[in-house]
Amino acid sequence: MGRLHASLVSRDARVTIRGFADVSEEKARTAAQMYGGESFVDYRSLIDSSRVDAVFVTLPNALHAEPALYATAAGKHVFSEKPMATTVDEAVRIRDAIGKEMLVYWVGFNKRFAPVYRELRRTIYERGTPTMALAKMNRGELEDPLWVGDPSLTGGYLYETPIHVIDICRHVLDDEVAEVRCLGTAAVYKEERLDNLTAQLTFSRGTLVTLFSCAHATWAFPWERLEFFGDHWMAETEEFDRFRYSASLQDATITRDFSLLPREDRWGYAAQDRAFVDAIAGEEFLGAYAENGLEAVRIVAACYESASTGRPITLDGGQRRTR
Repeated sequence: MGRLHASLVSRDARVTIRGFADVSEEKARTAAQMYGGESFVDYRSLIDSSRVDAVFVTLPNALHAEPALYATAAGKHVFSEKPMATTVDEAVRIRDAIGKEMLVYWVGFNKRFAPVYRELRRTIYERGTPTMALAKMNRGELEDPLWVGDPSLTGGYLYETPIHVIDICRHVLDDEVAEVRCLGTAAVYKEERLDNLTAQLTFSRGTLVTLFSCAHATWAFPWERLEFFGDHWMAETEEFDRFRYSASLQDATITRDFSLLPREDRWGYAAQDRAFVDAIAGEEFLGAYAENGLEAVRIVAACYESASTGRPITLDGGQRRTR
């Protein structure tokens, strides 16, 4: 992900890449040779440079909070790959630090910028609040890269993949989760708390979203699908590739196909990185900022708590209540 972001921002005339930090000196040096700047083995040395205005944090999930807080203390803008953190306490610390310093903080929820989900959000805005939705996002395995099977680095499977769907449901509905009910098991990856789950997310305006996710399904496509149901209409997405909308049996189903777009455009990466630079430049801020990142972490934590206790968790102004 670090090299992907470097490739994208290196095309932006407003950006000069100052360097890369990696515990592998060879990887940092190779990246610097490809995209410019210096190489470091300690991220602090890179962040401390007076020539650096913003940093991209692209470490494994559980390692996001520390460099983000260090960069914020140094007065740097931060782009953090998802999740913002793997505990609510860490996410709150980042949110509070960002607010105090008045910096741009961005979470890498690239789906918000993918054309297929922009089409879904526009449709919901025009047709009104859906009554219910089904959201499925599987991962074929937790073996490649190796760290995605290590909960000490991912924070748990829900922080690795399902958190993307949780965020995009919040985004397209423009609404907050009021209650979480979750059931799940650790069926194959025993070190995980959950690798199979179904969660019901009740939103404040009444939409019921049922999330299904499996960490050991095949990679058979489509491995990601969202279906939203409103007042005599349905809209669905099939991965990043296709959007379908149907309003009646008499009218033809409307289909939009994005499958031929380059991956960086189809998956929203290019637009996301461009918007991050826009925000630093003082232009309109449309990304997943700190409060969005924090809320996604709260919902994941509530899923784990509900699955563990067997009880619904109420999310009320950022506070959890177990019933």
